[in-house]
Amino acid sequence: MARLVKIAALTLLLALIGCQPDHKPFDPKAWIEGDYRERGRMSGDLLNNHPLEGRTVAELEELLGEPNDTDTTLSIKTWYLDLGWTALFHMDVHIDTTTATVDSVRVWD
Repeated sequence: MARLVKIAALTLLLALIGCQPDHKPFDPKAWIEGDYRERGRMSGDLLNNHPLEGRTVAELEELLGEPNDTDTTLSIKTWYLDLGWTALFHMDVHIDTTTATVDSVRVWD
């Protein structure tokens, strides 16, 4: 019985590892030209190693290209990401209107 539990746990672990997205280093050109899946692969590196907070709107759009959606009322620019799960994710970048710089970033589905 204990052997069966170990085999089941190992099978589950391997299945979960196989579901993780392929991670890639962030590359601005590849991000701009890439699809939602390509962006999803680079999103971890982007958020961990290329902070967006404090960047101007011009710097943000030079780095990431045009957003997929813009909410002018809430001052949010959105880029879509496919992280390899069932839902399309959104990377919402909130712009501080008084300084025209990035205030915060949120990724959600």
